Amino acid sequence: SRSRMADSRLVERLLERIYVHLGEVESLRKLGADAPIEGREAAPNTVESYLQALDESMLVRRVMKYDIFLGELAKSGYCFYLSDLALGRTRYGKFPGIEANAIRNLIYLELCARGGAVHCGRYDGTDFDFVTLNGNRPHCWQYAPELVGDRIPTPILSPLKRIPRDVPKTIISRRKLPQRFDFHTVSSFPSVLSL
Repeated sequence: SRSRMADSRLVERLLERIYVHLGEVESLRKLGADAPIEGREAAPNTVESYLQALDESMLVRRVMKYDIFLGELAKSGYCFYLSDLALGRTRYGKFPGIEANAIRNLIYLELCARGGAVHCGRYDGTDFDFVTLNGNRPHCWQYAPELVGDRIPTPILSPLKRIPRDVPKTIISRRKLPQRFDFHTVSSFPSVLSL
């Protein structure tokens, strides 16, 4: 009521859409088209004001992209994560989306709990999962949902290989990782988030 969101059905549709597509890059037009009410898509300005209210209420976290190469937030592209996956599961049932995205949501929340700014990562036009900033010092984080033998698939490694060697990088996986890569030693992720 504080945000004057009169259309509760649009709130529900947006939350459900975000729940299904956690962590995927979004645009206002796409969200409005994918959350229609009675066949009518929501205008981008309406979607923006509703998303801002959801973000301010801390139900949903809008995560902007940070470009390490430029040292600034990217002008376009952001992802959404839920502040509490259990609330989503209670309201909408078993997670219907890609399981790796739900795990990325958990990783995002854990990184937020550690302090500092957390953004989706970008380096020179290539995207990766997260970058955390303590001051201006970036640290890159990438989730590897599956390994091929004992190797991490190239699409997961290639964005990190482009980033300068002096930038710390951590790969998180559900399986034991090899201890050394050609670009960086893998940092261990504490058992607080044992995947």
